[in-house]
Amino acid sequence: MIMKQVLRTDDPVKISYARSRLSDVGIESFVMDQAAASVFAGLFEHARIRVMVIDEDEEQAIKVLSEALSSWE
Repeated sequence: MIMKQVLRTDDPVKISYARSRLSDVGIESFVMDQAAASVFAGLFEHARIRVMVIDEDEEQAIKVLSEALSSWE
């Protein structure tokens, strides 16, 4: 199984919202780098938390998150 990154952020609320939206459309997501991000919080940009999906769901997940997070910031 190949995993694809669909979101990278240090905002835990954004991660929770994104995962909820993905779940609403039947896409299972996984969180990666949460431990590293908590240890290096704010020190390194590459230590952000990643939301991953299986490669078959990548295209739909990107579309869902693009729509869901378009007015986030």
